[in-house]
Amino acid sequence: MCYIHFNMQTILFPNQLFIQALELDSDILLIEHPLFFTQLPFHSQKLILHHASMRSFRDQAIAQGRHCEIVPLEQFEHSNLLAILQKKDLDTLVFFEPRDDHLSDEIKTIA
Repeated sequence: MCYIHFNMQTILFPNQLFIQALELDSDILLIEHPLFFTQLPFHSQKLILHHASMRSFRDQAIAQGRHCEIVPLEQFEHSNLLAILQKKDLDTLVFFEPRDDHLSDEIKTIA
């Protein structure tokens, strides 16, 4: 059986940079969601770690020939996850279950 995905996108958040995500046959969209950057008074080193790990993951995906981009926090704050995904004109959305109920509800509402 053969499946054709015209525009399949995997969305990942800073706490979901799993090596298994690189094994999926889809483009990758890394989301700098406010939940991980601005909603709580996070330590500056944690914020630096999130930024650095997302860029490292993106570079690794690109080195493997994958299309991977980061939606920066600034862009997210002027929009929302639904608006960002609607611009992508997706056929299939892949995501790992978030550990946060608010984020999980947000994704389920979009789906």
